[in-house]
Amino acid sequence: MVWAVLGVLACIQIYVATSHRLAVPGFVLRQIETRLAESGLRAEFGEALFDPSGHLLLRDVRLSFAHLSEPAVRADSIHLKVDPLDLWLRQVDPESVSITGADLLIPAMMSPSGTTEPLVRKLDATVLLGRDKNTLTLDPVSYTHLRAHETEAD
Repeated sequence: MVWAVLGVLACIQIYVATSHRLAVPGFVLRQIETRLAESGLRAEFGEALFDPSGHLLLRDVRLSFAHLSEPAVRADSIHLKVDPLDLWLRQVDPESVSITGADLLIPAMMSPSGTTEPLVRKLDATVLLGRDKNTLTLDPVSYTHLRAHETEAD
């Protein structure tokens, strides 16, 4: 019986070690959502994946202010690099955050047209957190800036 249990555990460990697409544990998502809520933000994820080496991938991310229902940021994906040991200790302290394909949006109530409009499109950026967690380093950023008065001829 002991050998059977050890065999099953070995199979599970091999699966986890070789798998590149595991669902993010619920406690990790709750911790991310709690931290964002403390900052006055609400998050929705389309898909959340991780691998055992400490990479979390959040796809189809929508961030909104707690008091507004419309998203303020839509991103194709957000990639978090965390220490795998921290995950075992149920801590989510990212070492870096990479954002891909983000649109920064103006809420409809503040927009001249009365609809949600993008201020910046397709923002790509990486933020590295320092060891003391008080230092941020922003890697090169790319984006498409929208002019205030674009015309169809542009």
